Amino acid sequence: MGGPISLRGGLGPDLRYERGLALARDYDTGPYGSPIGGPPSYGGGHLSYGGYPGHNSIQTTQVTIPSDLGGTIIGRGGDRINRIREESGAQIQLEPSTGQEERVITITGTQTQIHAAQYLLQQCVRQSAAGRKYIEQQQAGHHGHHHR
Repeated sequence: MGGPISLRGGLGPDLRYERGLALARDYDTGPYGSPIGGPPSYGGGHLSYGGYPGHNSIQTTQVTIPSDLGGTIIGRGGDRINRIREESGAQIQLEPSTGQEERVITITGTQTQIHAAQYLLQQCVRQSAAGRKYIEQQQAGHHGHHHR
């Protein structure tokens, strides 16, 4: 009878690594949710395969919000936007209001930080009365319920 199978070939850590990748994929259900091709990279974390942005590479994305939701997102004395910055780890910049209908929020960070910031911003909007009203108007506009 052979003894216990040796895992000296690095099978253990590799399996754990693959499982970690699978978990990361499950978490990132977004435009980049497709499986990563190629062997796992153990080099610098900024390498990416086939157009898949590395999780550690810094990216910038912009989100537009209605101007009247600016105050909702900033919060009293900036407390709400600061909490979103802290919780997501992303840099978030809200352009000053210029009297236009929309304001631009610039989010800078890793893909994970950007996802977190976008989620927290959405939650912030959903929890406010002005935000819920805006969402209802958006849904009505998109589905055309009130236009027929």
